[in-house]
Order: sequence, then structure tokens, then C-alpha cells
Amino acid sequence: MRARPDDVSLNIRLVALYHSRNKLRDAVLHVQEAEKKIPLETSLEWCSCVLKTLEEYLESAQDLESNAKNWRAIKSSHLLAHSSFTTMKFASGDVRQCREALE
Repeated sequence: MRARPDDVSLNIRLVALYHSRNKLRDAVLHVQEAEKKIPLETSLEWCSCVLKTLEEYLESAQDLESNAKNWRAIKSSHLLAHSSFTTMKFASGDVRQCREALE
């Protein structure tokens, strides 16, 4: 990771590894750190990875709402990822994909 911090496929694989080991919090921390080097608009795959990771974390974190500052930060990142994902889907021009992105 140090040699290629902006490598999208490498970051996606690392997030998938965290998921497979049930380390969702670590996946979120990695996504947040990687977003500093890899803009969401870099690729649809990266944006989708970020979006799914944040969605899963928000759904699974029972005590997250008790920490309002952390919840707002995660939710803000989630909304930004969703917005970027939808924008990239619209840019693709595929009506079906655009509809799916909005659902």
C-alpha cells in the first residue's frame, strides 16, 4: 500500500479482505483514509466499493448514533459517495443503470 496508495484495484481488494474477516470498522477507516488520495470519481468500481462499505457499516453499527460526531462524518461520507455514484451512472447514459442508482 505504501508503494501504490492510489491504486484503485489494490484498495478495493484490501477493503474486500477486511470484509471477509468481519473487520468492517477497519474497512471504513481504510476507505476514509484512501479517499484522501483517491477521489470517488476516479472509478465507478471504487465509488461503489466506498458506498457499499459505508452502507454496511451504517446498517450494522448499533452504537454509532450515540457518537453523534462520528455518525455525522460517516453519514456525510456515505451521502457524498451516493451522490458521486449517481452522477457517474448518469454520465454513462444508460437509463436502466441511472434508475438503479437512484433506487
